Amino acid sequence: MNLGFPIHWWRGKTGRLYPHTVFPLGEVPWVPEANFVLASMGPGGTYEPVYVGATENLADTMRTSPVLPHALRLGATHIHVHLLADSPQRRLEVQEDLLQACEGHLRTSPPLQAAS
Repeated sequence: MNLGFPIHWWRGKTGRLYPHTVFPLGEVPWVPEANFVLASMGPGGTYEPVYVGATENLADTMRTSPVLPHALRLGATHIHVHLLADSPQRRLEVQEDLLQACEGHLRTSPPLQAAS
């Protein structure tokens, strides 16, 4: 899923790279299950992770859970969507790898639970 949107590669603690399609928060795509990173634009155009999640329905999570309002208060401007994890277990593995890599950098404390 690119459709002309940029790709950002997030590196997990394991060293694995995960391609994410980047959307402004006002253009959250309707996709079913996905991993996602809510991010703010940092100095020099780099992305700073605000929240790392996995969901079985991205649109519902953004509409009904406290994740998006909380991330907006913390400065999130973009959502990065990863669609290549093909099972709930794999999505949790990707989420954990990215969370461990972002340890100390996330501005969400305590972690919020995304709706599934």
